[in-house]
Amino acid sequence: MISVVIPSYQRKERMLRLLQTVFEQEQVELDVVVVDDQSVDGTFEAIRAQYPLARVFRNERNSGPAVSRNRGFAEARSSLVIGLDSDVTLPDRSVLSRIEALFAAHPEATGMAFRIYRPDGVSDDVDRWWHPQPVGSSAGKWFPTDYFSGTAFAFRKESFVKAGGFPEAFFIYYEEVELSYRILDDGGTILYCPEVAVLHHEDRVSLRGEGRLLLQPRNQVLFAIHCYTLVRGTLFLVPRLGYGFLRAVARRRPSIFIRSMWSACRLAPRCLRERKVLRPETWRRLGDLRGRRFFIS
Repeated sequence: MISVVIPSYQRKERMLRLLQTVFEQEQVELDVVVVDDQSVDGTFEAIRAQYPLARVFRNERNSGPAVSRNRGFAEARSSLVIGLDSDVTLPDRSVLSRIEALFAAHPEATGMAFRIYRPDGVSDDVDRWWHPQPVGSSAGKWFPTDYFSGTAFAFRKESFVKAGGFPEAFFIYYEEVELSYRILDDGGTILYCPEVAVLHHEDRVSLRGEGRLLLQPRNQVLFAIHCYTLVRGTLFLVPRLGYGFLRAVARRRPSIFIRSMWSACRLAPRCLRERKVLRPETWRRLGDLRGRRFFIS
């Protein structure tokens, strides 16, 4: 059996199309878990009506994809869990069976990051490529990585739970980065796996209005509090927050940046309680993956 976890928010038609391609998969026993984040477009009801084999849960309030994914992993019945965003489809009927075989063939792998194509099935979605190797020469190769996109990935459930799952205070943005670092800090390995691919039909609902301008700078601060020493955190934040402020000013929305920092201050006590600075060995691993002796991010 393999579990498939899908967070859902305001994408009814996309969700139904994805579920169609999931339930068309062959030679695999499926446990499909959908966590709806208080959609008001009829997603929850449509899934229950058209795909009764899917187990559908609903958050009590709109909490973001980190919370939805964590809940889905908690409900998953398999030791191997695939995470898919609701705006992807599976390009053929053997995708999920290949994943089972690949994890069996790579016992060292804690998780796998999948290849993400644009809808044409030919062009790589470079906006989702933050791996340590260049996309042009490496998109078709296997390699260890320090990143996965929440768009399409898989983890061994035990390792996911041990790493603490996605940081729920983040709501959206940087949650995959922190979880990747936690997996590596626990001694795990994430492999980029070009043999498993999805088609990404990007849907901007994920930006949720002011989204990036507000949440990205805030979450950079929270991420630094969670993982970095004071010196590393300062070196990490100064250029990023400077860029975030200038971007807000350029869009004539400096108040958003101020709100972002205020939100970071309000969440800082919670993050300090959850703080677990990465081990020196982890920084060395990150530096090796990125080819830098002194690795900041």
